[in-house]
Amino acid sequence: MCGRVVQHRELSTYARELGINLSGQVPNAPPHYNGAPSQDLLVLRRDPKTGEGRLGLPRWGLIPHWAKDRKIAWKLINARCETVGKTSAFKDAYRQRRCLIPVDGFYEWKKIGNVKQPFLIAMQSGEPFTLAGLWENWKEPATGEMDPDVHHRDDGGHMTDEQLLTIALGRNSRSAFRPKHESVLSH
Repeated sequence: MCGRVVQHRELSTYARELGINLSGQVPNAPPHYNGAPSQDLLVLRRDPKTGEGRLGLPRWGLIPHWAKDRKIAWKLINARCETVGKTSAFKDAYRQRRCLIPVDGFYEWKKIGNVKQPFLIAMQSGEPFTLAGLWENWKEPATGEMDPDVHHRDDGGHMTDEQLLTIALGRNSRSAFRPKHESVLSH
């Protein structure tokens, strides 16, 4: 399970690999060479209003809609594909709010003696690939307002609070997105 990711390409490269048209609102996606939980990552998700695939920048660390505190996000950065549909923190998002995360690689650590050594896992070809993900909207229970640190504008100018969770490694981007990405993003 990854704890750091690499997303360093131009947005147009990911859009081309995902088969997404960049007309309209384009997220300002900075490059990440060591993207960590609590940072915004570029994702492809289905727009709930139009049904179209849309690129967005949710924050990495899922906060289930029922959570009373945003601190849970630090514990919910990854899920096991074997239990994601059964675990209370993930099952609603798993049924209704799936996304794909284009990456150039991710890091795994191996303990060598007393030192943890990071290793970059990437495609041998150098092409981007995808991680499966879930996203969720969350509002502060005491106020009913969205987290001020992670709100974003949707296409209609409304504020949304999107949180992200990675699940498992996907396949090469060409086979994962064309045209199969429709079933991955389905409810």
